Amino acid sequence: MCILFFHAKKIASPGKFRLILVSNRDESLKRPTKHAHFWAECPDIFGGRDLQVSAEGGTWLAVNSKSGRLATLLNLSTKTLNPNAISRGNIVTDFVKDPSISGREYEAKVAEKADQHNPFHLVTFEILPNDVLINYLAHLPSGGSMGPIDLLQTDEVTESISNSPLPTPMNKCKEGLKLFKEVIGKLDSTECKRELIEQLISFAKTDTKFWPDPILSMRGELEPLLKSYSSIFVNVPEKVYGTRTHTVILIDDVGKMDFYESTLTENSKGDLEWLDTHQTFDFNY
Repeated sequence: MCILFFHAKKIASPGKFRLILVSNRDESLKRPTKHAHFWAECPDIFGGRDLQVSAEGGTWLAVNSKSGRLATLLNLSTKTLNPNAISRGNIVTDFVKDPSISGREYEAKVAEKADQHNPFHLVTFEILPNDVLINYLAHLPSGGSMGPIDLLQTDEVTESISNSPLPTPMNKCKEGLKLFKEVIGKLDSTECKRELIEQLISFAKTDTKFWPDPILSMRGELEPLLKSYSSIFVNVPEKVYGTRTHTVILIDDVGKMDFYESTLTENSKGDLEWLDTHQTFDFNY
């Protein structure tokens, strides 16, 4: 039950950020995963990889460090999954690898074959010299698609997305958005970058239960553990499931990106421990 928060501006004032993004990936804590890294077959791409056999090579979030594009995918909740569906992980991979197609064009292309996949949200970001383009597509549990939708139609936007349809956010999206806005309201400055990253990681670890939640309550198949999924940081030890990756992405007014990831990995003893990765690069405008 992943969650995404982002704040974006078409043009940032000097010393401000054009994009501030926080993502939590919720997954089985034992699912094989490689932390964020430059990909051997495509060295401009930086992001984590899913190593599960059925989804090997896919990703939930990645960035093209040269072209200024990134994308993230979140599952949309559904009571019944198609066991024969094509993995969703390559949807992000294909977008960041191909700078020749715009986010809107790519999402329209994905929508044509969305029924091959189980339900999902896809958000694409294109960081251009004088603009930021953010497009959204959903393949809905009821069938059909929502989008592509331009999420940045004004000068700036602050948004949150989890595993319910965009028009019906869970409480943790609505309440979390308030907390997120408090952080960026105080620390949206390149001079405060280190503190901003620390505060955003702390925010991503919020374990307050935003319960009861009428939207989440529709997930009857998760009973009797529904309340455990109502926080931004999810921990369901009964299922060996929870938040296993935090990602913070900052892009400043001159195109410098900081990509910070903290992910649970298995050490040599078979125990899980948090591994931090921090990479910076400049987009080649």
